[in-house]
Amino acid sequence: MKCKTHITIFLVIVTLVLVGTAHAQVDTVWQADVNNWSTAANWDEGEPAADVNAIINNDGTAQIDQAGEVCLNLILGNLTGFSGTISMTTGTLNVAEDVNGLGPGTSRLELDGGALTVGGNIWLDRMFLGINNIFLTV
Repeated sequence: MKCKTHITIFLVIVTLVLVGTAHAQVDTVWQADVNNWSTAANWDEGEPAADVNAIINNDGTAQIDQAGEVCLNLILGNLTGFSGTISMTTGTLNVAEDVNGLGPGTSRLELDGGALTVGGNIWLDRMFLGINNIFLTV
Protein backbone atom coordinates (compact mmCIF):
# COMPACT_ATOMS: atom_id res chain seq x y z
CA MET A 1 0.00 0.00 0.00
CA LYS A 2 2.85 2.34 0.84
CA CYS A 3 4.37 1.73 -2.63
CA LYS A 4 1.08 2.61 -4.37
CA THR A 5 0.84 5.83 -2.37
CA HIS A 6 4.37 6.83 -3.39
CA ILE A 7 3.66 6.03 -7.04
CA THR A 8 0.44 8.06 -6.93
CA ILE A 9 2.20 11.04 -5.36
CA PHE A 10 4.99 10.78 -7.92
CA LEU A 11 2.51 10.73 -10.83
CA VAL A 12 0.63 13.72 -9.43
CA ILE A 13 3.90 15.69 -9.13
CA VAL A 14 4.96 14.78 -12.68
CA THR A 15 1.54 15.79 -14.02
CA LEU A 16 1.68 19.14 -12.22
CA VAL A 17 5.16 19.84 -13.55
CA LEU A 18 4.14 19.01 -17.12
CA VAL A 19 0.95 21.07 -16.93
CA GLY A 20 2.86 23.97 -15.38
CA THR A 21 5.35 24.09 -18.25
CA ALA A 22 2.76 23.92 -21.02
CA HIS A 23 1.36 27.28 -22.13
CA ALA A 24 -0.68 28.62 -24.99
CA GLN A 25 0.92 30.79 -27.63
CA VAL A 26 0.24 34.46 -27.16
CA ASP A 27 -0.61 36.85 -29.99
CA THR A 28 -0.23 40.61 -30.13
CA VAL A 29 -2.03 42.43 -32.95
CA TRP A 30 -0.88 45.69 -34.55
CA GLN A 31 -3.30 48.57 -33.85
CA ALA A 32 -1.58 51.55 -35.50
CA ASP A 33 -1.57 52.87 -39.04
CA VAL A 34 2.14 53.62 -39.62
CA ASN A 35 4.32 53.70 -36.54
CA ASN A 36 7.32 52.19 -34.77
CA TRP A 37 7.42 48.45 -33.95
CA SER A 38 8.97 49.14 -30.54
CA THR A 39 6.13 51.35 -29.27
CA ALA A 40 4.12 49.07 -26.97
CA ALA A 41 0.91 51.10 -27.44
CA ASN A 42 0.89 50.14 -31.15
CA TRP A 43 0.09 46.52 -30.18
CA ASP A 44 -3.03 45.26 -28.40
CA GLU A 45 -0.93 43.14 -26.01
CA GLY A 46 2.25 45.23 -26.00
CA GLU A 47 5.43 44.96 -28.04
CA PRO A 48 6.13 41.37 -29.17
CA ALA A 49 8.59 39.27 -27.19
CA ALA A 50 10.49 36.22 -28.42
CA ASP A 51 7.61 33.91 -27.39
CA VAL A 52 4.78 36.07 -28.83
CA ASN A 53 3.24 35.99 -32.33
CA ALA A 54 3.19 39.40 -34.05
CA ILE A 55 0.15 39.93 -36.31
CA ILE A 56 -0.26 42.88 -38.69
CA ASN A 57 -3.54 42.69 -40.61
CA ASN A 58 -5.16 46.14 -40.42
CA ASP A 59 -3.55 47.82 -43.46
CA GLY A 60 -0.93 49.02 -40.98
CA THR A 61 2.84 49.34 -41.26
CA ALA A 62 5.27 48.51 -38.48
CA GLN A 63 8.53 50.41 -38.95
CA ILE A 64 11.73 48.80 -37.70
CA ASP A 65 14.69 51.11 -37.20
CA GLN A 66 16.53 49.72 -34.19
CA ALA A 67 18.28 46.52 -33.21
CA GLY A 68 16.75 43.83 -31.04
CA GLU A 69 13.18 43.50 -32.33
CA VAL A 70 11.83 39.95 -31.89
CA CYS A 71 8.75 37.74 -32.21
CA LEU A 72 7.88 34.05 -32.30
CA ASN A 73 6.00 34.11 -35.64
CA LEU A 74 5.30 37.09 -37.91
CA ILE A 75 1.87 36.98 -39.55
CA LEU A 76 1.08 39.55 -42.24
CA GLY A 77 -2.20 40.23 -44.06
CA ASN A 78 -4.14 37.25 -42.74
CA LEU A 79 -7.57 38.89 -43.17
CA THR A 80 -9.39 39.22 -46.49
CA GLY A 81 -9.10 42.72 -47.91
CA PHE A 82 -6.43 43.87 -45.45
CA SER A 83 -2.68 44.12 -45.66
CA GLY A 84 0.17 43.96 -43.19
CA THR A 85 3.52 45.63 -43.80
CA ILE A 86 6.98 45.57 -42.25
CA SER A 87 9.17 48.51 -43.27
CA MET A 88 12.81 48.17 -42.21
CA THR A 89 15.51 50.75 -42.90
CA THR A 90 17.99 49.81 -40.16
CA GLY A 91 17.91 47.62 -37.09
CA THR A 92 17.17 43.92 -36.72
CA LEU A 93 14.15 41.66 -36.53
CA ASN A 94 14.60 38.09 -35.30
CA VAL A 95 11.60 35.84 -36.04
CA ALA A 96 12.17 32.65 -34.04
CA GLU A 97 9.91 30.48 -36.20
CA ASP A 98 8.02 31.49 -39.39
CA VAL A 99 6.99 34.49 -41.46
CA ASN A 100 3.48 33.79 -42.72
CA GLY A 101 2.38 35.83 -45.71
CA LEU A 102 -0.18 33.33 -47.01
CA GLY A 103 -3.09 35.78 -46.97
CA PRO A 104 -5.90 35.92 -47.81
CA GLY A 105 -4.92 39.60 -47.57
CA THR A 106 -1.72 41.16 -48.89
CA SER A 107 1.56 41.13 -47.01
CA ARG A 108 4.52 43.38 -47.62
CA LEU A 109 8.15 43.25 -46.54
CA GLU A 110 9.81 46.53 -47.46
CA LEU A 111 13.44 45.99 -46.54
CA ASP A 112 15.91 48.78 -47.23
CA GLY A 113 18.64 47.98 -44.71
CA GLY A 114 18.94 46.17 -41.43
CA ALA A 115 18.88 42.44 -40.81
CA LEU A 116 15.95 40.01 -40.87
CA THR A 117 16.61 36.59 -39.33
CA VAL A 118 14.01 33.83 -39.67
CA GLY A 119 14.46 30.59 -37.73
CA GLY A 120 11.88 28.64 -39.73
CA ASN A 121 10.18 29.26 -43.07
CA ILE A 122 8.99 32.24 -45.06
CA TRP A 123 5.57 31.39 -46.52
CA LEU A 124 4.63 33.63 -49.44
CA ASP A 125 1.41 34.16 -51.34
CA ARG A 126 0.23 37.59 -52.52
CA MET A 127 3.37 39.03 -50.98
CA PHE A 128 5.37 42.07 -52.01
CA LEU A 129 9.04 41.67 -51.20
CA GLY A 130 11.27 44.65 -51.83
CA ILE A 131 14.88 44.11 -50.79
CA ASN A 132 17.65 46.67 -50.94
CA ASN A 133 20.75 46.66 -48.72
CA ILE A 134 19.38 43.95 -46.42
CA PHE A 135 20.96 40.98 -44.73
CA LEU A 136 18.44 38.13 -44.78
CA THR A 137 19.10 34.97 -42.79
CA VAL A 138 16.73 32.01 -43.17
